[in-house]
Amino acid sequence: MSCAKFSTQLTVEGRNKNGNKFNWDKYLHDEVWLYIFEFLSVRALCTCACLNRRLRELSNDEALWKKHCSRRWKSKQNFVCGELFYRGDYTKLRGTHSLTLDEIKTILAKRNIIPSDTKDEDYLSELMRTTTPRDVSAPMCPGKWKTCYACAEIDKLRNIITREEMSQFRWQLIYNGRPSNTGLRYFQPNGQYHSPYLGVVSWGLIENRLQLGNVFDTLGITRNKQDWGWTIGRGTATEYRSVEF
Repeated sequence: MSCAKFSTQLTVEGRNKNGNKFNWDKYLHDEVWLYIFEFLSVRALCTCACLNRRLRELSNDEALWKKHCSRRWKSKQNFVCGELFYRGDYTKLRGTHSLTLDEIKTILAKRNIIPSDTKDEDYLSELMRTTTPRDVSAPMCPGKWKTCYACAEIDKLRNIITREEMSQFRWQLIYNGRPSNTGLRYFQPNGQYHSPYLGVVSWGLIENRLQLGNVFDTLGITRNKQDWGWTIGRGTATEYRSVEF
């Protein structure tokens, strides 16, 4: 039975060479199913979870979804393969699917929260809960990597940039259609922007538009669908394009 047929029909039944029906689920070991699942699309994998309890558990395998995250994020900006998405909502995870202390601390650090050197799980979990972005609410997923994948897919639709992201990225200036040769730009967390031409000026966000100093027109900020990055001033003489750093 091909993967394509398996992914489009809600059945795990097949026929042997004599034409008699038999159930694939009873004859294949877990390792074989997991190997098959690696070739399925995310949609097909979710379909498999509807077949029976055993395949639901296998299709939610953490290592499997971690691989799917890495494949999906390969050419995307600000998504680190092998690390959980820092803007994800992991507050609904329980038991064996909960995040480890190291994972929590890594996510908090990317949220610009540096907790003291503590191993108090309740304290760290509360920090995670209170710093989880309100605009990303994950569906009920059984594992952290499947949750991570779902959160990233929800977040890619977001069109409003945060101050933290403005500071995390470096920005390539495109002036009159030509990339600047004076290096990447950096919007500092303290609200300062260092320009080779303007010197030090303040920057801020006003309704998803960039304000540089007090004398320049604001520039709109839009999302890039291809790499999930950002462009400031798209279509104007002065564009800034996000670059991973």
